[in-house]
Amino acid sequence: MNSGSIFTKNNLITLLFLAILILAIPLAVKLAQQTQIFKSKAGSTPIQFSGTGVDCAGTSCTTTNTNVNVILNSCFEDSSC
Repeated sequence: MNSGSIFTKNNLITLLFLAILILAIPLAVKLAQQTQIFKSKAGSTPIQFSGTGVDCAGTSCTTTNTNVNVILNSCFEDSSC
């Protein structure tokens, strides 16, 4: 084997390892940023009940009317979540 060649087995393994690191670091940064976006939206109320006779206290709602309005909030479509 030619000892002056740059394409030795050890050099190829090192270059492959460096290429994987170069690709993995930006991907890891992007994934870390995405999880922070979802954490900030987790505090919204996904379902709200309203209407005449609806009484909500905490997480429990009662009503004296058969007509109840249900409001579904999606944080993916609404930026105010």
